[in-house]
Amino acid sequence: MSRHVLISTKSSCRRRPLLRARTALHAARLPVALARVDLSQPGELQAHQLISRFSTGRWPRWRLLGICRQGQSLYVAVEWLRSRASRPFSVVEVSLESVALSWKEFASARQARLALSQVAIRRVFTLGACATP
Repeated sequence: MSRHVLISTKSSCRRRPLLRARTALHAARLPVALARVDLSQPGELQAHQLISRFSTGRWPRWRLLGICRQGQSLYVAVEWLRSRASRPFSVVEVSLESVALSWKEFASARQARLALSQVAIRRVFTLGACATP
C-alpha cells in the first residue's frame, strides 16, 4: 500500500496559522448565489446547462458579468468572446420554460451591468430591450 505524504522543512506549528489565514481568506471569497434554479425541473436544468456550456470549457462563448432571476427567466450580463462585434456586451434573457434566448447589445460592460441591475430592481425587460417604467 502506497501513501503520499507532504514533506516540508517547516514545522507544522508554523504552518497552522498560515493555513488558517488562507482558509479565512478563501472563505471570504466564496461566491454568492445570485440566482436560484431548481435542477429537478427540465427547463431550469436546460437553462443551467446552456449557461454552463456557453461560459466554461476550452473556448467559452461568454464571460459572465452578472446574473439574476425574474419569474420564469434568467437574465445574464455577458461579454461575447471571440466576436468581432462592435458591441460585445449583452444582457441575455434565458427562458426557464422553453429553449429560448433573446438579448440586447451594449457597448461596454458597465452599461450591461447597469441594465442588469435595472432588471433586478425594476423587473423590466421586454424581449431584447430594457425599459424604465
